[in-house]
Amino acid sequence: MKTIKLITLFFLFILISCSDKDDTEIYISDEYFSYAVDYMVIKDLVKGISLGDEKIDNIVWKDKLEDVNLTDINQIVDFMNSKKKVYIKTNSNNRIYYLEIHSTSNILSLPQSIGNLKELTKLVLYELDNINSIPQTLNKLTSLVSLSIYNNAKLNSLSLEDLTSLTRLNISENDSLIDLLIRDNDNLSSLSLENLTSLTSINIRDNDKLDALEIVNNNTLSYISLDNLISINSLTVSNNENLISLSLDDLTSLTYLDIGGNNNLSYLSLDDFALLIDLDIHDNNKLTFLKLGNLTSLVTLNLTNNNLTSLSLYSLTYLTSLEISNNENLTSLSLNNLTSLTNLNISNKVNLTSLSLNSLTSLTHLMIYENDNLESISLDKLTSLIDLSMYKNNNLTSLSLENFNSLTYLSISENNNIMSILLNNLTSLTNLSISENNNITSISLDNLNSITHLFIKNNPNLKCLPQNTWDLSNEWNYYEHGFKTDISIGDIDCSQ
Repeated sequence: MKTIKLITLFFLFILISCSDKDDTEIYISDEYFSYAVDYMVIKDLVKGISLGDEKIDNIVWKDKLEDVNLTDINQIVDFMNSKKKVYIKTNSNNRIYYLEIHSTSNILSLPQSIGNLKELTKLVLYELDNINSIPQTLNKLTSLVSLSIYNNAKLNSLSLEDLTSLTRLNISENDSLIDLLIRDNDNLSSLSLENLTSLTSINIRDNDKLDALEIVNNNTLSYISLDNLISINSLTVSNNENLISLSLDDLTSLTYLDIGGNNNLSYLSLDDFALLIDLDIHDNNKLTFLKLGNLTSLVTLNLTNNNLTSLSLYSLTYLTSLEISNNENLTSLSLNNLTSLTNLNISNKVNLTSLSLNSLTSLTHLMIYENDNLESISLDKLTSLIDLSMYKNNNLTSLSLENFNSLTYLSISENNNIMSILLNNLTSLTNLSISENNNITSISLDNLNSITHLFIKNNPNLKCLPQNTWDLSNEWNYYEHGFKTDISIGDIDCSQ
């Protein structure tokens, strides 16, 4: 029996020793020689490349697996790491578990035998300037957990399939990549595709555990279909200049979605994403139509720098934070039924002439600015409001905020046509700023007993302030009941 085993091993050695001539894959079952297999892979990998001032060809390589010992593998690992082009780490079994190859134009192709690194868990390939493809045997790396392939100038195709242990994948800055397939990687959870400037389409399917996906700065990408990625929790699709179509229908597990900087995207429909919590749609300069339906869990919504003309958010009953800014063609805005909303920012709606917010009874923080045609605003029932900022609303002529007992911070500035402000009985107000409102002539400030910071300046038509609990004839620091009040009223002179 012992003789038969020796004969079997002998023939295995003969078969393997011939393999480095044509880069065919090495097969071996006896784990006693497993580190020798890794040694042969490195030999295949670095043949003929120059590392610094010394050619790797000058090393005396072992040609047979049975001749390789632990000293050999340790020496070649140390040598490679010293040259800083091929970086290797070995585990307690003396197997390679980490491999990084970078910054060389000497490698024209990766060897087929790379698939024999059976305990490799992390692989990094970058700045390999002359590689145009990666061998299919890479898909035999069944222990691989993390893979990064980036900044390889001539890489034009890539297929990654059946990497059953892979969880993290980063493919970026491969300027020539036009063909990309990522399929049947059962444990892949995080995928980043960034700065792939030649990529026109993406085929990502049947990666059942994919949780986070980023598709960013791919300027030639025109179409994205992400069907059957039912486990995706977080998705970012941003700065894809030529993207015109985006299909997300099957992504029913989404909780975070960021769609921004896609300047040719004009239409977007998001229906029945029942788990979506955070939605960021921004900087899509041609986006004129947006449908948001049945987003029953949505809490945060950012709609900034789009080209929307109308907007209805009636179904977003759990929404707490909303920003709608720089949609310059927005002429109508319906915010009814947003009874959970606490934070609202509305700005740069050039054609918005009126705004009613009285149904937003939970609102605590409100910012309204640079709405050039806004003539009227209804705030009477916002009794929970704590923080209010209003500036550069140039057609607004009056503002009444009496009896807002929860309001603590108020800033009113650069509203050029506002003439009067009523601020009586704001009993919790501590910070008040009124500045650069060119036409304001009167302010009512009765019973502002909690003020600690007051700033009233550069309102050229405001000649005097009403008498109240302070002497407002000069700038000074006022103390009452141990509290300091900073008062700055500029050039207002009530003696004239």
